[in-house]
Amino acid sequence: MTSPLNGILKVTLIQTRDVPFPTSLSTPLSERALDPRPYAIVDFDKSQIISRGRYPGLYEPPVWAGEGKISDIYRYTYGFDVTRQAELQIWLYQPPTRRVDVNTDAFMGKATLRPLLAETSEITQEWLNLHDGVGAISIMTQFISTEPLTSIDMVEPFDILERCPE
Repeated sequence: MTSPLNGILKVTLIQTRDVPFPTSLSTPLSERALDPRPYAIVDFDKSQIISRGRYPGLYEPPVWAGEGKISDIYRYTYGFDVTRQAELQIWLYQPPTRRVDVNTDAFMGKATLRPLLAETSEITQEWLNLHDGVGAISIMTQFISTEPLTSIDMVEPFDILERCPE
């Protein structure tokens, strides 16, 4: 029998490669949508976050922490509670870049990974190909194992009720 997994999975979004560039970003500011930055939905074991990327230049692919600044790495690193093996999924979207297209976000692709959940806390960086899209996304992952709570560490609900004044 294997012991249950407990810990934190840290995921850092870095940058994309060969993702199609939305040509309408070169439109005048008066015609642009309010926030044309791409975004990622990151899911692990039914927990999700949304992370906005950016375009570093007019014809460059989206990046998150791609320039390697420490502040960007912290800003684009997310922690997920781990209690069992699960698949990490990343969906990439491009919001409309022109005001006339405000109701449609373009799906750019989906990447999946079964992260290594070992007791060592090594940081791994890899490129994940996008399915149902073109290109790839670079991410870093790190699993940090924690000890499961024992019954001694947990507070019993009846203990709290006994301590409450009437």
